Amino acid sequence: HRYLISSNIGEVVAVFMGVIVLGKDILTPVQLLWVNLVTDGLPATALSFNPITQSIMYSPPRSKRESLVDGLNAIRYGILGSYVGIATVLSTFLVPHHNGSDQTEGNSLTQTMSLSTLVTIEMFNALNSISDTQSLLHVTPLSNPYLCIAILLSIVLHLIIVYSEWMNRIFGVSKEMGTREWIMVVTLSAPIVLLDECIKWIIRMRRRSTYII
Repeated sequence: HRYLISSNIGEVVAVFMGVIVLGKDILTPVQLLWVNLVTDGLPATALSFNPITQSIMYSPPRSKRESLVDGLNAIRYGILGSYVGIATVLSTFLVPHHNGSDQTEGNSLTQTMSLSTLVTIEMFNALNSISDTQSLLHVTPLSNPYLCIAILLSIVLHLIIVYSEWMNRIFGVSKEMGTREWIMVVTLSAPIVLLDECIKWIIRMRRRSTYII
C-alpha cells in the first residue's frame, strides 16, 4: 500500500500545484487514467511477490489498536508524495517555450514531459517499495524479478504511447521527446530513491534493527 498511497498523493499534488502555479492542468484525465490503470497497476501487483523481510522477527508485534498508517508512515507518504508532485510540475519548466504555430506542439511536449516524469518517478518509487525498511543495497531489485518485469513492461507501454503516432492523438502527447528530455526526466525522478533511503535509515535507527545496509 505504501507504493500506491505515496504515488497517488504525488498525482494529487501534481494536479493541485499545476493549477496553482501554472494556472492549468498539467495532465489530462486520460493521461491520469493511463497512469493509474497501467503504469501503476503492474508494479503494484508485482510488489505482492516481495521477499519476506529478514528483520521481521526483530520487530515487536503490532497492537490491535494501532492504525494501519501510523504517524511516521503518514509523514513518509507525505514526503514521497510531495516529491513526486513537485518533480512532475518542475519538469514543465524545463521544456523550451514555443511561440506562434508551435504553441500547440509546445503544450503537447510539456504534458509529455510531465507524464513521463510521473511515470518514471513512480517506477523508481516501486523499487523503493521492495522493502519497507531495508536498503536497496541490501535487498536488491533482483530479489523480486516480477517487479523488474512489471517495471520494464510499464516503460515499454509508455514509450509506445509517446512514439506511436496514433497513440499520440489518443493521449495528447508529443513524440518530440529526445535524449535531452529523457535525461532531464531521469534526473528529476532518480532522487526519490535517495530520499526514501534516508527515510529507511531513520526508521532502522528508530527501531534499533540489527541488520545493516
